[in-house]
Amino acid sequence: MERADCYNVLKEQFLATMYDELMPGILHNFANPLNGIMGRSKLLQRRLDDHVRKIRERYPDVAAGFKEDYEKILKDVASINRESDKFTELFWDVARKFQGIAEERPEKINISQLLVSEMRFTDFFLSFKHEVKKNLAFREDVPDITGPLADYSLSFFALIRRAMTAMKSSPEKEFFISTDCDQQKVFVYIRDTGVPFTEENIRVIHNMSTDKDVTAPSSVQDGLFYACCLLEHHGARIHLSSDSSFNEVTVAIPYR
Repeated sequence: MERADCYNVLKEQFLATMYDELMPGILHNFANPLNGIMGRSKLLQRRLDDHVRKIRERYPDVAAGFKEDYEKILKDVASINRESDKFTELFWDVARKFQGIAEERPEKINISQLLVSEMRFTDFFLSFKHEVKKNLAFREDVPDITGPLADYSLSFFALIRRAMTAMKSSPEKEFFISTDCDQQKVFVYIRDTGVPFTEENIRVIHNMSTDKDVTAPSSVQDGLFYACCLLEHHGARIHLSSDSSFNEVTVAIPYR
């Protein structure tokens, strides 16, 4: 067997253990020291504030002589706490993503909250974070839908990822995502200024609503296709459109 074949087999076996076995252990082992760092840094700030206050009250002359030093130390500790908070938020963005794609039991899901998490996770894609103008408009009071969190997390990530890829070579990079609802459905709207959908993409996706056993050419069996297939399994309806300025994906999910 060739070296590349051996490598690819072992790589696939390693990745197969990533989500179900390895990642939960990684997150657990990171979480414990991180919680310790957060707790100690907060405690250090309180103790330092209290110490400086006591020195200033009891020995004002001494405190005056060390005023500049005290202020620098206080600022440094405050900075450590701010950066610890940022790191903790990043850690939990990753943790929630991997926990979400492993959760296959039906549950109540607020689509707006899910998409907030998905968009926070996209900050790890640096070109998307820094080069794309983003407009987010999530309605907070959308009704919950019911289904496996993993299915919705994977599907919407795939739709967002498609937009990222479509905009890579676009001179104008703008991305819009919003949610809304009516008396029966929750709506998600995703727009981008990337490469337009092909007519074949649109035809195949639109045929899903009438043909559950739709087969598609390999040319359109991509993340968009499988995301739409998975959403359709949960009763969602997807509509694609493109014009001279934008592509738009509309997902309508029943909650009644």
